Amino acid sequence: MGNLVYDGKGISQQPGVSVDISVSYMKAVKLGETIVIEANTLKHGKRLAFLQAKVYRKSDNSIVAFAKQTLAIISKEKQMK
Repeated sequence: MGNLVYDGKGISQQPGVSVDISVSYMKAVKLGETIVIEANTLKHGKRLAFLQAKVYRKSDNSIVAFAKQTLAIISKEKQMK
């Protein structure tokens, strides 16, 4: 989900650190099965980004996991220190 803040649209090219992350695993996935990950930005502020992701099993399109993350954006000034 952290890659969402690196979308190349000028919103943010800065790294972040997880403030909060939660993952709910709903079904098992066997080794070798193909999964599809759908990640979205719920809100992107100056200091925090709120993100979510859903993981689907490709064979039957059933959801196998759901995650939420709050990412603190590290300012360029703090990176230089």
